[in-house]
Amino acid sequence: SRLQQPDAPLKAFSRIARASLDDLDDGANWEDVIVRSYVQMGAVVKERRGIERTEEMTPHEFAARLVDAGLPPAPVERLTRLFEFVRYSPHKAGEEQMAEAVTCLNEIADAFGEKLR
Repeated sequence: SRLQQPDAPLKAFSRIARASLDDLDDGANWEDVIVRSYVQMGAVVKERRGIERTEEMTPHEFAARLVDAGLPPAPVERLTRLFEFVRYSPHKAGEEQMAEAVTCLNEIADAFGEKLR
């Protein structure tokens, strides 16, 4: 379900998703895009809630903060798993993970009433 009249910080999530998708279209390394979008969403949470991701906070704890700040749970959880894969796995991600990242970013943007693709 769409959120009604999101405030400025919530609109920022859509802008981050759009910029991330644009970066992917422009040929940016998708793993870099995922990490950057995750960090940028964290900056919005800090601005909105005064909550900063500390070094001891796990990605899953941080994802819970993103959801508390208004992001839809399912794509945030999937994006968090992708973030963990990119950051901590010795394996290289493939097309399937990139497609999942695009889907997550689209779902986040769609939650705020923006159709990006």
